[in-house]
Amino acid sequence: MAPDRDRIWRLTAVLLALAGAVGGALFFWSWGSPGAALPVLPLLLASPAALILAFLCSLVGWNDDEAISGRVTVTLLLTALLCVSAATANYAYASVHDWQRTPLAVTATLTECRVDVSHGDGDSGHTEKDSCVYHWTVDGQQHSERRESPGAEQDGNRLRIWLNPQTGEIADHSLTDVVLWCALAFLTGGLALLGAWDRVRANLRGPDPS
Repeated sequence: MAPDRDRIWRLTAVLLALAGAVGGALFFWSWGSPGAALPVLPLLLASPAALILAFLCSLVGWNDDEAISGRVTVTLLLTALLCVSAATANYAYASVHDWQRTPLAVTATLTECRVDVSHGDGDSGHTEKDSCVYHWTVDGQQHSERRESPGAEQDGNRLRIWLNPQTGEIADHSLTDVVLWCALAFLTGGLALLGAWDRVRANLRGPDPS
């Protein structure tokens, strides 16, 4: 059985690794989140610091270099998986938030479709964007707005758009995006949590006797 001192160092390493992983996940969740988010700079600084301290503690808690490298590799993989889960959860939340913010579906008629060309500076070249004037009716009132179109649309085409009846804000929705982001968030989050639980149990048991 490992000495109590080594067990304390291993426990500290595990807790710091978990703190770093969660901090990284919160960073990716807060970055550009439409909901209540935490300040990203403290998370950006604290998460790597916790992972570095966890590595240093592991040098004391485990004496086998191979065991240390294996645990560090697994920890980094689980941390990356948890960060991916947080990022995809952020996209899923943003997609659902778009549906809630712009719930009214209307059909718009497109006119004056064209390709807008914007020239960059120096050698950056130029970019092309398709745009049309969208015309739609809400509560008997006509509305028109030029906006980007999803492709090479033609005058007279009809597209469904989603808007906020109070503010007039327009958004594009995709049920496929919502399902995909939610599925990825649950899958990666579940794998990260299962892997973290397995690593916690394995790490606290200490090195395998040989």
